Amino acid sequence: MWGDRDGELVILKFGSHIEFDDDGSWLDFNVSPEEIFPNHNKLSESEIFKYMSILSERESEATVYTKKEMELNHQKFLKLST
Repeated sequence: MWGDRDGELVILKFGSHIEFDDDGSWLDFNVSPEEIFPNHNKLSESEIFKYMSILSERESEATVYTKKEMELNHQKFLKLST
């Protein structure tokens, strides 16, 4: 849950995003867990909570993408991949 919205937090090596359940939009963070926890292949529960706290503090730096924007970006990616 982010604020009062449910969603899935996806943590990747070079950044993270939350995909919200209510409208499919994404909140994309340019915060690399690798910078905060170098040389970790897997984060512990306490590290995930610390990382989420950092994301919360830096929410104003995040970019919001609508579901439609994400679908269009995915289609462009698929065309480039073929």
